[in-house]
Amino acid sequence: MKTILKSIKLPMLLVAVLTLVSSCNKDNSTSNDNSVSGTSNVISNVGNSTIADDSILHDSKFNGYYASIDTTKIGTQLLSSLQALNSQKRKKTPGYGGLWEAYKKTDYDPNNPSKLIAFYRGTSASRDSMNREHVWPNSHGGNLVEGDVHMTRPTLSSDNSSRGNSFYVEGKNHSSNGWDPYADGMTEYYRGISARIIFYCVVAAPKLQLVDLDYHATSNKNKDYMMGKLSDLLKWNLKYDIDDTELRRNDGAQDVQGNRNPFIDDRTLACKIWGDTNSTTRSICGM
Repeated sequence: MKTILKSIKLPMLLVAVLTLVSSCNKDNSTSNDNSVSGTSNVISNVGNSTIADDSILHDSKFNGYYASIDTTKIGTQLLSSLQALNSQKRKKTPGYGGLWEAYKKTDYDPNNPSKLIAFYRGTSASRDSMNREHVWPNSHGGNLVEGDVHMTRPTLSSDNSSRGNSFYVEGKNHSSNGWDPYADGMTEYYRGISARIIFYCVVAAPKLQLVDLDYHATSNKNKDYMMGKLSDLLKWNLKYDIDDTELRRNDGAQDVQGNRNPFIDDRTLACKIWGDTNSTTRSICGM
């Protein structure tokens, strides 16, 4: 070792040191950007956890539920395989009228099972103060999945009316130009939870599509079957960890319907499917 060190000239040592310092500074400046590296090798630190630890990468936890899914695929190929899997696994849905009974398994308060966890708030509430929030609004085609317990959530009545039928758009709290639960005074991490539900809806109902827009005119009579804003949803998905309530309700929903929301089990899937949509989504997903 001493012989090797003696053979290294001082200028070379200085270059090596400067290179190391530059590399460290670069790493520090990008380590918290929540980006995704590539489409099939996503190993970014997100929130308080590592995205590589997401459950689908450890499928033994689910007795081979995702055995048919090749996670090296991207775009429509991956989306189609998830849609096929969902069709195979989802044996039934409770229907819109049966959701309150299903919520006893998916949205219960573990500290007080007689109450439910309110969507957008994360607080415990009684049924008589809540209604059923169409995370994908009916006027945008949410009727295709409104009886699916993965999509429609128990929500405080006042919070439900606050959103209307708007797209999810960061920083906006008015239904005519987009809506953000956090900007409207609700709990911040429900941004990520909302995003993963929206992604699931496209798997559950292939007629639905995601667009990178703040707004698109629609009505119950002339549904557009669109939801956005895609770039914000992708960002929220990566920024906010999977919450305990998501894990509980994914297990509960599988018990009720037979299927899971794959975007709760593996956040990398969203960028693999939609990351190459435009320059903004590519930047968010680190592509």
